[in-house]
Amino acid sequence: MSPSPEKTQIRVNAALDMIDQCEDALKVRFAVAYAIGYVDALHDERLISVDGAELYRQDAYARRQIRLAELGASLELD
Repeated sequence: MSPSPEKTQIRVNAALDMIDQCEDALKVRFAVAYAIGYVDALHDERLISVDGAELYRQDAYARRQIRLAELGASLELD
């Protein structure tokens, strides 16, 4: 039995929100990798569309950029 669309949305939002809550740049990068991996898995299981997956990925990258800027870190690994 597959999860309901509402539960899927809640879980994706939770994965994306983790990015905003990270305390250092390394944790931000791990949270982004987790969120994108989760989105890719949902797409692979046909629980979200290609377009939906791409929007979530773009959101994860945007959140990464904002959070790293807040932490004074660059996008490149040091």
